[in-house]
Amino acid sequence: MEVFVIFIPIFVALLLGVWAMLAPKRVDVAAETHQLNEHIAWLEERLAHARAGNWDEQMMANLHAQLETAQRKLQALATVTA
Repeated sequence: MEVFVIFIPIFVALLLGVWAMLAPKRVDVAAETHQLNEHIAWLEERLAHARAGNWDEQMMANLHAQLETAQRKLQALATVTA
C-alpha cells in the first residue's frame, strides 16, 4: 500500500509534465509579426551593406536565404490570421 503513496505522485507529475510539453503554445501574432518585420528590415540593411562592401557570394547567398525564410514565416503568419 505504501508503494502507491510513493508512485502515484510521481506518476501524476509525469503526466502533468507530458501534458505541458504537448500542449499547443499560444502565439502572440502581433508581437511575432512585429519581430519578423524588424528582422526583415535588419536583413535588408545587412544585404545593402554587403553589396556596398562587395562581400563574397556565399555570405550574400546566406543573407538571401535568411531573408527568404523570414519572408516565408511572415507570409505563413499572415495566412494563419486571415
